[in-house]
Amino acid sequence: MLAFSVPPGYRRSRPPTRPKLDPFTGIIDAILAADEARPKKQRHTAKRIFERVRDEHGYAGGITIVKDYVRAHRLRHREVFVPLRQEGAVSTSASCL
Repeated sequence: MLAFSVPPGYRRSRPPTRPKLDPFTGIIDAILAADEARPKKQRHTAKRIFERVRDEHGYAGGITIVKDYVRAHRLRHREVFVPLRQEGAVSTSASCL
């Protein structure tokens, strides 16, 4: 018999390398960390981060890989709220008695 009823699909053994972006990820992380203290309207966009890294630090890669990295970083560091709801809780209000 087969181990899987449906083939499991392709899985990477290690994350893909980004030879042009990897030397600049620390700079991008620092920009994003500094933005967390700023109001939402004053934070850097992915395009502005790309322009700063290109102009100030000599980045020679494309904008798409920077946008993908910024999107993934923001998803990883997003604030998450967990609803506090109790299942099967008994109401103690006077209208239920």
